[in-house]
Amino acid sequence: MVFTVNPADGKLTQVQQQPTGRTPRSFAIDPTGAFCIVASQDSTNVALYAINPQTGLLTATGQSLSVFKPVCILPFILQPPQPAITLLPDTVDTFQLSICNTLNMLTYQIYRTPALSSNPVWSLLTNGSPGQTNFALNNALDQEFFRAGVLTNY
Repeated sequence: MVFTVNPADGKLTQVQQQPTGRTPRSFAIDPTGAFCIVASQDSTNVALYAINPQTGLLTATGQSLSVFKPVCILPFILQPPQPAITLLPDTVDTFQLSICNTLNMLTYQIYRTPALSSNPVWSLLTNGSPGQTNFALNNALDQEFFRAGVLTNY
């Protein structure tokens, strides 16, 4: 079902009923807003619908996957937005790392290396929690600078 929302009172008005499989259990809108992905538990399929950017109406694309009893949809992001990373020193041995992007659901891992070369050795410094974008980190390296790498997990 597709609804419009009255901004004055929040009342919903149905504008479309799109056929899906039996027992549509879960749906998600991809991060670009171009597609709706629907899991139909009793039809054992996941179907893709295009979203009209002007009207919000759904159109079946004819693309689907056969999946045994799908119950949860999380869109897979092929390439996340590139984060802006800010490092601010607190003291000689600590600093604040802040990651800014448009998705708050990503999980970051922070790595460090003592030297950059053709094959640097990176070691895990910390695992973030889902949505975490601010880190207080220690710099145990002897140099006056720190080399940090950020890995995005979905």
